[in-house]
Amino acid sequence: MSHIPADVWAKIKPLFLTLEREVAVVVWKDGTFDELANLHPEPANNITFTDADKRRLTNNPDVLAVLHSHPSGNPEPSDTDSQGQMAMGVPWGVIALKSAPLSSTGANAGTLVCMGASYPECWGDGVAIPPLLGRSYLWQVRDCFSLVRDYYRLQGHDMPQAMRSRQPGLYPLTDPRSRPMTNWAPLVGLQPINTRDRQPGDTVVCHMPNYGDPLAVNWPRNEPNHCMIYLGEGKYLHQLRDAVSDYWTPKNEEQVLTGLKAQFLRLKVKNARTRRSV
Repeated sequence: MSHIPADVWAKIKPLFLTLEREVAVVVWKDGTFDELANLHPEPANNITFTDADKRRLTNNPDVLAVLHSHPSGNPEPSDTDSQGQMAMGVPWGVIALKSAPLSSTGANAGTLVCMGASYPECWGDGVAIPPLLGRSYLWQVRDCFSLVRDYYRLQGHDMPQAMRSRQPGLYPLTDPRSRPMTNWAPLVGLQPINTRDRQPGDTVVCHMPNYGDPLAVNWPRNEPNHCMIYLGEGKYLHQLRDAVSDYWTPKNEEQVLTGLKAQFLRLKVKNARTRRSV
């Protein structure tokens, strides 16, 4: 979905076309923009804002989005990006750069040059909620937790964002980021219930084997790695990697739930608006 107006994107796109550093730009709701300094000592793969920029941008209602490039070409927000967006409280966006070798032979063999930039992938409150069905997958932006959270938001529940780590196996077991699917549930108001008491609108967390994640080696064995919404009568709504969000109706439901080590959770409801159908 288009969060950054096309005319603004056309103006700022040239600013990002460098592989030497992650470039950052704040786009204001009035259509103006400012380039932001990157103080990180290794700027090609990291972004660090000045304290002054952090102060003026944090929770600023005039910010449309804070954008930064990924010279690596990876469109997914890093764990650091996720933490930064939540701390700043405004939408962020990632621009994935496209690169190619300058030459296959000679002195410039292997030297990469920037060939283009993707349209910003934006996330955070303030970005329009896309349709629940048919979403393409992008970690942190359109993943299984985003789908669950957006389902509740469309029901009128103000579920907060929750940090979940991209590669939990890289963190010590004492670090909350090592168990993202376990730790975020109570933070957003989800409480465990018995499987036999499940009702439409409940959340399910489970361990989905062969999830299709190339970083699966960095996910603790049997630790929950997926979440979905139970819609009733054996029907679920979920978002898998390398697939669009869709309904899922497993055969032999009870047996499948046992195999997935499924845990049902119920949102503690406060001041909900009228429910909408999915």
